[in-house]
Amino acid sequence: MSAKAFCEKAIAAHGLWKQKMRKCIAGELKLDPLEVEKPNVCDFGKWLESEGRAELKSDDFVAIHAAHANFHRIAATVVRDHASGRTLAVQGALDIGGSFMNASVALTELLGAVRDASPT
Repeated sequence: MSAKAFCEKAIAAHGLWKQKMRKCIAGELKLDPLEVEKPNVCDFGKWLESEGRAELKSDDFVAIHAAHANFHRIAATVVRDHASGRTLAVQGALDIGGSFMNASVALTELLGAVRDASPT
């Protein structure tokens, strides 16, 4: 799959994380922070570590790899905070300007830039 197509898919998948977090907080979805924290478990992370490494320009790969890992670290922190009853920390992370939302936006912006610069 091309970098453009996979970036598009990753943007959509990472857009669903806010819903996953809301479901986790509502008790509708159980998330394991140890699994959430692993950036190489999701489909995009697997692609990034294999084909993506070869398809992306070096500086794009480094930036996206770091932003993706950061996103997963922060998502795992939100899950841990929820499990520990730190409701204010969780809400703050999920609000606009919060750590989770900022990490999501940063990753999405990088993916969008690579998608838009990639040939069709």
